[in-house]
Amino acid sequence: MALTKTYVEGIREFSTSVGNLVVNVQELRGRLTSISNDAYKRIVTAGKQDVGKTKGTRVSMIVNSLRGEKPVLLKQERFPIRLARELVEANSKGEYFSTNSARAYETASRRAEQEDRKGIKPAQRTAIICPSQDNFLMSPDENKQYYEFVFEDMAYENEENGRVSYFQLNKGPITFFPIDKGIVDSVKGTIQNYMWFKSLGLGCGSGLVGDYRGAHLCYDRARGMLNRSAEGASQKISATQLKTELPYTQRQINRELKRISRLEAEIQKNRAFFESLRQ
Repeated sequence: MALTKTYVEGIREFSTSVGNLVVNVQELRGRLTSISNDAYKRIVTAGKQDVGKTKGTRVSMIVNSLRGEKPVLLKQERFPIRLARELVEANSKGEYFSTNSARAYETASRRAEQEDRKGIKPAQRTAIICPSQDNFLMSPDENKQYYEFVFEDMAYENEENGRVSYFQLNKGPITFFPIDKGIVDSVKGTIQNYMWFKSLGLGCGSGLVGDYRGAHLCYDRARGMLNRSAEGASQKISATQLKTELPYTQRQINRELKRISRLEAEIQKNRAFFESLRQ
């Protein structure tokens, strides 16, 4: 598969990968778009380009489900390639991927509870426990904290530059679709699934789908991250956003810094040697 580039006026190009989830993760180096970032693209291009109007996208968020528990939404800086492979394999058989252990769910729910206790604002949190095991609506007035968690700085209009909110673009609440309770309760361990951000559609509005078993489908797509412009969203770029924009992983950066440190030490050693010769 080959990446396609799309130019949006006022911001840089962003990439779209078409293929199964493994192809998406590999081609985009794990940097699948966040929901807020894709909402921004949709708002900026509304009526101009087909970004999210008729085709949805895979996003960098995971839903964790466990028997008898409410689902937990977990934002990802980079979508894990290991999980992508597990999802493609399971979905190709018409199944959901299960870890056969409660550990993944417990880790995600513990993070959500800790962030809640610390009073971190919903838009800045990385994990949140859903209000129930059923479908629920998100809007500025209904399940507000979940709406803010998902859409971050795209949750509300920006009066200074005339930008609308995603709620306004969608013309109504956004529905979250979890995995059916009966299926979750019949499976041992944590069910992990990727999230699909539905298109705006033909007047029917978009939704956030956590029960889709289409990771193996090669005609679905994922969009990559991009920087926000002065014409659009807030000028503040979070540490998480900045990290996802870097062309290298943190491990690669650390490895390079260590290499530079070794070279500097070698230079100092040689300098000391030549100074001793002069004496």
